[in-house]
Amino acid sequence: MKLPSRAKQAEEKGSEVFYPPLSPEAGYFIDYMLSLDFIEPGMAGPVRLSFTEIYSWSKLHGVQLKPWEVTLIRKMSTEFASEVSAAESPQRPAPWTPEVVAVDQTKLASHIKDVLRGR
Repeated sequence: MKLPSRAKQAEEKGSEVFYPPLSPEAGYFIDYMLSLDFIEPGMAGPVRLSFTEIYSWSKLHGVQLKPWEVTLIRKMSTEFASEVSAAESPQRPAPWTPEVVAVDQTKLASHIKDVLRGR
């Protein structure tokens, strides 16, 4: 049985899922990636899209890709495959979780005391 994705689980709980901003000009890359299925199956799990796969897809869909677009698609696919593998661990934070900055608790406590003392 396949578990629902973390985004799906968050949405079911009514939590808002954070997605990084994407400029409208780059939106077509997401459409390309959705059509390409993001990754390919490999012997030991998901792998990035091959040049052959991207080339075949572009010919079948009549899309003339520029070299930098192929490079970006491969980079996006590499990152996606890495996240799919890393997300197997239940302790892995969701990729949309905003970054948490470590706070020095001693300095914070001292600052709060100073504020409360009017310093």
